Amino acid sequence: NQVFFVFILLLFGLTSGMAIFTAQFWGKKEVTPIRKVLGMSILITSLIAFVFTLAATFAPRTVLGFYTEDKQVIEIGASYLSIVGLSYIPVAIATSYIATMRSIHLVKLTVIATISALIFKTTLGYVLIFGIGGFPALGVRGAAIGTASGWTLELILLLILVYAGKTPLAANPLTFFTFDLSFFGRVLKTTLPALANELFWSVGITTYNAIYARIGTDSIAAINVNATIEELGFVVFMGLGNACAVMVGNRIGAGKQDEAYETVRRVVILSVLSAWVVGLIVVLSREAV
Repeated sequence: NQVFFVFILLLFGLTSGMAIFTAQFWGKKEVTPIRKVLGMSILITSLIAFVFTLAATFAPRTVLGFYTEDKQVIEIGASYLSIVGLSYIPVAIATSYIATMRSIHLVKLTVIATISALIFKTTLGYVLIFGIGGFPALGVRGAAIGTASGWTLELILLLILVYAGKTPLAANPLTFFTFDLSFFGRVLKTTLPALANELFWSVGITTYNAIYARIGTDSIAAINVNATIEELGFVVFMGLGNACAVMVGNRIGAGKQDEAYETVRRVVILSVLSAWVVGLIVVLSREAV
């Protein structure tokens, strides 16, 4: 999952950068450029996903060797990674759609698809790990099948909701890729700093984890439990940041710079106050968690 951590942060940085444009175009009520930015996002994220898929499916032991020297962990991890890696391209396309849908205020549809996929993934994973209801007990491979199936289902549900609801993105997919190179370059120039930020940060975090793993398997296990608690806290601020980016982009696109500035000011204050509250909850509940 350290591999997926780097992968998803790259997607997050790329799609967040492109959402800046889609939010502004939505503020101007221009739908065609939004579809073209979505096409760019799908194209680049899919290329990144293709590279990660090749590494995960054809060289999982080599990849995992960076994180740990424990032969048993590498073997178990390789059986998981080689299956999950097959779903990276659907994850990339779904992430592109989710970022774009958020920026044009279709958040409810993304929530429906994500929660439904999460429930399906958790249920199927549980059944296949332990062999419930006559299914074979596949252990780690069962967890991988459940995870990959859930991510693929998320994309399918998103596409169904987009086209069944006749949203602004419900168009011939081929029209998404009719952008010119100058427009592509302008979008990419704005997006690359966000992509670089997430790349360096994710590589830094996974390097720490590789060091912990070389201390011992128990060490990296403890660190990952701790990281899960941290991520539950951080997700609050990622949500606030995404919401702020959409609102600011919409207002800039509509030519309301003063309102955009006021939105940022309020979200910064809210984030700092929330940080104290979340931090206090984590500290007080750390033993129980």
